[in-house]
Amino acid sequence: MRDKPANIWYRYQFILPDADPIEIEIELDGETLNLVKPVLEEIPEWTTFEKLDCSQAGTCAAGQFCKIAANLAYVVKKFDGVWSFNEMDVLLETAERSFAKHTTAQRALGSLLGIIMTTSGCEPMEFLKPMTRFHLPFSSLDETIFRVASMYLLGQHFRRKRGLEPDWSLSKLSEMYARVDQVNVSIVKRLQSATKVDSSMNAVIVLDSFSKMLPFSLMDELANMEYLFKAYWQDDASDEPEE
Repeated sequence: MRDKPANIWYRYQFILPDADPIEIEIELDGETLNLVKPVLEEIPEWTTFEKLDCSQAGTCAAGQFCKIAANLAYVVKKFDGVWSFNEMDVLLETAERSFAKHTTAQRALGSLLGIIMTTSGCEPMEFLKPMTRFHLPFSSLDETIFRVASMYLLGQHFRRKRGLEPDWSLSKLSEMYARVDQVNVSIVKRLQSATKVDSSMNAVIVLDSFSKMLPFSLMDELANMEYLFKAYWQDDASDEPEE
């Protein structure tokens, strides 16, 4: 029997030119990859299901608050007064390595919010959890496509091991991202009323743009990467008999 994995942590530091640094540490349970969340003294009203028009709310366990919104409230409060276009230096420390980038608030926050939204216990987001275990901040579109496709196909490998039907064609991935899009849209609506600044809201919008794009362009984007994998078929192709 394997030991329970140690908890995973990501320590973000956001350094603005004319303000104190903002430090946020994310801790994930090593087994479930659920967020070990910071708790606000008072969870704001905008996080309640009454205020949240979410088509996926029926998939959540019974409770008064949307789990994602309640967890995002901590970050929204920290970034009160920071606009999406504000530039900053971002430092990320993990157990394995450190990252640094000069970028805008919305880009920096997107990296952080992506972890929180995936690990808050919202059922439509659960399939993305392996991405948080191997978190790559500030990833490009190509890097994200590569990681998503790799994660999904590895998931199909584990489905087959358990006697379940695998989806090697990635046909169901678009459906899964359509549900993510619905969650993102509802969160953006709530953030519009939760804060006067736009950094958190625009960070989610940037994340959601990928969810909207994926169903229409996934196969084209993967086709553009096909040349990278020549070694996987060249030897077999050379053994084919000539006609």
